[in-house]
Amino acid sequence: RDSSLVKNKHQTTPYKSSISRLMALAAVEQDFTRVLADLRSKTKALRDAVGEKRTSLLNDAQRDLKELRELLEQMEMEITPSTRTKDGPRVLAHREQVYDAERELRRAATALSAGPAARSELLSAQEESIDARRRLERATDRLDDALVTLRETEAVGVKIMQDLAAQREQIERARARTATINSDLNKSNATLTSMIRRARRLF
Repeated sequence: RDSSLVKNKHQTTPYKSSISRLMALAAVEQDFTRVLADLRSKTKALRDAVGEKRTSLLNDAQRDLKELRELLEQMEMEITPSTRTKDGPRVLAHREQVYDAERELRRAATALSAGPAARSELLSAQEESIDARRRLERATDRLDDALVTLRETEAVGVKIMQDLAAQREQIERARARTATINSDLNKSNATLTSMIRRARRLF
């Protein structure tokens, strides 16, 4: 696949036009599934290929892997704090598929390019690199989740403080009304007492 075609496709696909985020995520996932199948097919063919055919397959497979990463980034951008719980695990599963595809491609690429000892050492280093990146991205995900939880907790705290302030205002108004009522009752009681005294004097 020509790299310019891959680039143009990403520029023209309307992932973020008038369609909803759910439909946008589904559209990216559809492309992801197609490219992943192409990459797996080329990786399998690469194991037995030689010469120019092998070089061509390897270049195509590497472009597919790059496109998979770009599509994964597209999916991650479609995830919002409100949809992370529902859609986050799906994107995480796709990320694991990218890791696996990258590992298989590296194994196929080094199958005939070095002797057994050198190949084993190279694969070991590549495995460590992939695992390290995976751990880093998982740690980043946990930090993102913690940040979302912190923001949600902060929002709840602000709402509670607002409710308490409103309740305090209501209590203060109630106290003010109670004081006014008591003052009125005292005045009425004083007036009634005065009227009773006057009546007794008359009789």
